[in-house]
Amino acid sequence: MEGYENGVIFYGTEAYLVLGRGGWRVIERGNKLAFEKKASFSEVPHLQNFAAACQGKAKPNCDILEGHRSTTLAHLGNLSSRLGRPLQFDPTTESIPTDSEANALLGRKGRGAFLIPNVI
Repeated sequence: MEGYENGVIFYGTEAYLVLGRGGWRVIERGNKLAFEKKASFSEVPHLQNFAAACQGKAKPNCDILEGHRSTTLAHLGNLSSRLGRPLQFDPTTESIPTDSEANALLGRKGRGAFLIPNVI
């Protein structure tokens, strides 16, 4: 979107900010480029931290519960947008009990050796 392979866009009243792995830019009214910064991105530090945390040599850069909550919020926004309606999420059960279609999209079925158990 907007020239990036992935990322996020924040829309404001006077401009919007486009962020992607290759940098960021601010676009003002009339599609006028106000600022652009190109930057290189590497997953290597994230992968190194993950491997070190799995080996007990480092703490993960992101607390697991904080990461879970913040990604859940993003997934719910995407799901609401895809379905075109607001959702009522129950944080205790981590479900959408009033919307079976949306609730079914909260996860996916594993296959073969990648089956995900209901209880871990």
